[in-house]
Amino acid sequence: MTNSSLHGQSGGSPYDPEAFEVFASHTTKYDTLSGVLIDHIAREATSNRQLRILDVGCGPGQLTFPLLASLPRRLSVELVDYTGVDSRGRVLSDLQTALMALEAGRSCKYSLTFIHSTAEDAIAVGQVSDQFDLILCSHMLYYVPRWQWLIRKLQSLLAPNCELCVILTASFETLGMIREIGEANGVSWCATKPTASAFLKWLRSTGSAFTMERHFSSLSLTSVAEENRERAVERLAMCFAFLSGQCERTIFVDAARRFLESAQMEFPLAEDIFWLKHEE
Repeated sequence: MTNSSLHGQSGGSPYDPEAFEVFASHTTKYDTLSGVLIDHIAREATSNRQLRILDVGCGPGQLTFPLLASLPRRLSVELVDYTGVDSRGRVLSDLQTALMALEAGRSCKYSLTFIHSTAEDAIAVGQVSDQFDLILCSHMLYYVPRWQWLIRKLQSLLAPNCELCVILTASFETLGMIREIGEANGVSWCATKPTASAFLKWLRSTGSAFTMERHFSSLSLTSVAEENRERAVERLAMCFAFLSGQCERTIFVDAARRFLESAQMEFPLAEDIFWLKHEE
């Protein structure tokens, strides 16, 4: 039987479920990205009947659900011990509802814990302190001022020979272009928000062992009816501004909207995936 618990306080950063639903419904990203991660994890995994996963900034589950649904079968594990951390209560509630149904028809058992907190606070106060076989950090470093500290802490929570997966938008891609539009309109990018290239440069400076791969997918609004397209573009622009860590800046929403319109509603996406090993 699935065990589930939710801990934490109210609050957190703005979350627009409609905006993320528009994005998730019109991209190939989640299906293909989950496959890439599963293949890598299956190649690197050691034989173990239990899989302990920490998912920081877990979001509403577009990536988490296919991972948890497929990994037990690929790895022949009997128990998945999953901990999801997010500062947005609505997100955790949506994810908890989705994951509670996972056990149906599967031989694997699931133990689910949801922590309503920022990753930094959860680690600092000891809510997250166990060793994990996999730590997932997908598109959340943009919101962490001390992201270097967080990466080091997450590495220390890994079991020996296990990996931390960090996913960031490739610097040349959509969000980078939106950033350039914003800067052209007089809005400076916050230096504490890491780009993939900045993260790579930092990793190399630390001497950490890591591997990196680039994942390509696409997004298209061409199937959206003409009368619904303006609303879809508006919500998607908000989603991109949120993903860039600039949801509070109207100029970035406007920049995203102009980019979407100039791209004629169809364009590629690219992400850089970094795999880091355990470090004390």
